Amino acid sequence: MKKPHNQDFTPISDVVYENCPTVLEIYSTKEIAEIFDMAFLNGLCKNVLWILRMKISGNFNGIGEGLFTKLSYLEHFQGNGMKDLTELSIDTSNLKHLDLSSNNLETIDFQFMEELVHLNLSRNNLEIQNIYMSTTSQPLNLQLRSLDLSYNKLTKIDFFLSFWNLRTLYLNNNQIERIKPGILQKYPNLIVLNLAVNKLHELESGMFIGLTQLVSLDISFNKLNDINVQIINSLGALENLNLEGNRIDNFKYNELEHDIEVLKIDDNNTYLHGKKSENSSKRSVSIVK
Repeated sequence: MKKPHNQDFTPISDVVYENCPTVLEIYSTKEIAEIFDMAFLNGLCKNVLWILRMKISGNFNGIGEGLFTKLSYLEHFQGNGMKDLTELSIDTSNLKHLDLSSNNLETIDFQFMEELVHLNLSRNNLEIQNIYMSTTSQPLNLQLRSLDLSYNKLTKIDFFLSFWNLRTLYLNNNQIERIKPGILQKYPNLIVLNLAVNKLHELESGMFIGLTQLVSLDISFNKLNDINVQIINSLGALENLNLEGNRIDNFKYNELEHDIEVLKIDDNNTYLHGKKSENSSKRSVSIVK
C-alpha cells in the first residue's frame, strides 16, 4: 500500500543544493523584499531548468521578467502572501497552472500562451483599468478552462479576452454593476458562472446569450428586484440557480420552460406560482428537486 504524501513541496533553506528538486517551496523571511528571478534561484541550487512545480511566498516584491520563459519545464506556479507584490508583468510560457491569489496585486500585465489551463488571481486589489490582457493566439487555441478573479475590485468585465474553452468563471465578491448584453458570448463553453456578491440591479435581455452549456449560475447577494424568467429560459442547460439575498418581489417560476434541479431564493420577499413564499421573516426558502 502506498503511503500518502504529507507535503507536495520540498522546502529549501538558505544553502546551495547540488541539484534543485523538481518540486519545491520557497518562503522568504528576509526583511528587505526581493525580486524572485533566475539569479535568486541560481543562488539556491543548480539545474533549476528542470523544476516542474514551484510555490513561493513571503517577502517578495516582484517576479523577474521572462522567468517563466526561461523555466521551460515549469508547469505549476503558485505565489501567495507576498504583501509587497503590487505590480506584475508576465507571460505564461509553458505554464498550465498559475496561482497568484492572496497578494496585494494592483496592476497586472498578462501575456497569455496557449498552454495555460487554470488561472487564479483572486483576493487581490485589481481594478479594471489596471488589468492588461494580450495574446498572439486564436481564441479557440487558448486552453484556459478556469479563471478566478473573485474578491477584487472589478466593476465590469469588458476587458476580457475571448476564452472559447473556458468552463468556470468566478467573478464573485467584486463591484460589478452591469454586464453588457453579448459580453459573455466570448465564453460559449462556460459551465459555471459565479457573480455572487456584486452590485447587479437587473438581468438585461441578451445578457446570457450564447451560454448554451451553462449548468450553474450564482447571482446571489446582488441588488436584483425582478427576474425576467425569459432570460433564465435562454439558458437551456441550466440546472442550478442561486438567487439568494436579493430584493426580488416576484419570480414566475411556473413560466420556466425547462427543469432546474436546484433553485435557491432564500432571503427575498418572493412570490412563487403567484403564492407568496413563507419568507416574511427572512426564513430560508429553497426548492430542491
